[in-house]
Amino acid sequence: MNNRESKSELQQRIAAELREKQLRKDLVDKDLSAGEVDVDGSVYVEDLKPTTSLSWAWLLIGVAILGTIIAIIMAVS
Repeated sequence: MNNRESKSELQQRIAAELREKQLRKDLVDKDLSAGEVDVDGSVYVEDLKPTTSLSWAWLLIGVAILGTIIAIIMAVS
C-alpha cells in the first residue's frame, strides 16, 4: 500500500510540474503571437543598469579603436 501511495504522490508531482511547464509555455507563446511584448516587465531587462554619464566616453573609445584597426589594415595592405 505504501508503494502505491508513493507512486501516486510522484505521479501527482510530475503531473503538476508538466501542467506548470505547459502554462509557462502557453504564456510565452501568447505574448509572442500577440506581438505586444512588455519590454519593461521582461525577464531580459531585470538586472540591467541605466546608462551611465560616461557612455559618450566609451563610444569615443570604441570609435578610436575601430579607427586604429582600420588604419593598421590600410597600412599593411
